[in-house]
Amino acid sequence: MKRALGILTVILLTVALFGCNGGNDTAAPSGGSGEQTIESGNTAESTSEDPKPEGTFSAGFSRKDITPLESVPMSGFGDDDKRMSKGRLEKLTTTCIAVSDEEGNVILFYTSDLQGSRNAPEARKAIAEATGIPIDHILMTGTHTHSSVSGSEAKQQKYKSVRDFLERYHQQCIAAANEAIADLKPAKMYWTTADCTGYNFVKHYKTDLGESVGDNYGIWAEGKIVAHQTEANHIMYVLKFERETDKDIYMVNWRAHATLTGSNPGGSGHSVELSADFPAPLRDKIEAELDCCAAYYQGEAGNINCRSRIAEENLITNYIEQGEQVADRMIEAVKQGMTPVAYGPIKTIQSTYTGKVNHTKDYLVTKAQEILRFWQSSEGTTSLANEMGREYGFSSVYECEMLVPRASLPQTRDSEIHATKIGDFAIVHLPHELFDTLGMKIREASPTEYLMVFGYSNEYNNYIPSQEAFNYGCYEADVAVYEPGEGEKLTAALIDLLKEVFE
Repeated sequence: MKRALGILTVILLTVALFGCNGGNDTAAPSGGSGEQTIESGNTAESTSEDPKPEGTFSAGFSRKDITPLESVPMSGFGDDDKRMSKGRLEKLTTTCIAVSDEEGNVILFYTSDLQGSRNAPEARKAIAEATGIPIDHILMTGTHTHSSVSGSEAKQQKYKSVRDFLERYHQQCIAAANEAIADLKPAKMYWTTADCTGYNFVKHYKTDLGESVGDNYGIWAEGKIVAHQTEANHIMYVLKFERETDKDIYMVNWRAHATLTGSNPGGSGHSVELSADFPAPLRDKIEAELDCCAAYYQGEAGNINCRSRIAEENLITNYIEQGEQVADRMIEAVKQGMTPVAYGPIKTIQSTYTGKVNHTKDYLVTKAQEILRFWQSSEGTTSLANEMGREYGFSSVYECEMLVPRASLPQTRDSEIHATKIGDFAIVHLPHELFDTLGMKIREASPTEYLMVFGYSNEYNNYIPSQEAFNYGCYEADVAVYEPGEGEKLTAALIDLLKEVFE
């Protein structure tokens, strides 16, 4: 930490200040390839008196371009080789928000336009070695776009373009850290929430036969859907770092699968253009309207989509429309006023959660491998593979894809979880696609109301469904690594970690 403090001091004294888009690596406007420039100044004013602060607090920002320079295998909708990128809709970026207290503690909060944080362990190590900041103070999450880069070990071994991308990604993350630290300015914190009802939906539905089905555009559900199984958490959580001498920084926390640019409701395949999906136009509009810096951090979206099969008349299929309309809700809430949040010393706790692996379908591995070979062959398609899998009780070809590696796992698997405190504000990080019903339990038991839940963080350990989801049956429960009941246990562990960091 002394090394980190020394680096911080030198940088603050000697490096020229950077703007909130990280020098020349500004993010392109959604749907285009041009550069975006944002002028300084603040728009929204806070309406309440500031709480009594403890010491001093600073925040800094940087965004860097991580777009692959060559064609790469794409993430989302199965990890096969049939979906290679051809162009892009906009740049992929990594954004770093740095915060520091008067004792020199520095934490870096990254969010990247990736499906998750599968490659975060290597990136965090590279950033720590380059900056001297401890790994447990480097926290990384992904926006969960299904139109980014597949960085699996198999793809790294097979494609030089993936290895080149990861090297570029690591270097840009290091550059973002240095720029965000150099951009540190004294700040105050403010909080609000925005109601985004109508823009995210629970993926699961009951049918008139009492079944529960996934929302994958009705492979089994055509003509039978009658009601949602549960209600989504529609609330967006917003934290502002208000800086007197530079642009304000907004940290936005919401939940919805970023699949609008990658999925095809007609069933004919998936797009092959790289995209950050709706988080890109969302943050672009926030920055343009509020003249600020903004970063989107994906929440507990394990069972949440940005589409609904029930409200077809309200169906949004355009990622720009989705992002901008959600941004409008956030901007409206901010302009109505924000609540001051007391800042103070920074504290983060890292823990390991050990959960039991679900081995109940190991006996079907041979059949799953057969289905996968057919799916990956030249004549195999997703629909035909699904039809073949139904004979053996698989909900989808992706269940086969998850079952094969899961069968070789040990009886337990570890997950790295974090709780971070900045004054009265807190964040929990976990490496899963957590169901929003479990996220709400964390919020209800939290020692502070100013809480954000970041999924898809620091590694990737698959879905964490609730017990209810296992009871009614759904795709996510079928492919989950952990067995039923582990979601509630993990939730309890996160609540305990929050209480510990606030003691």
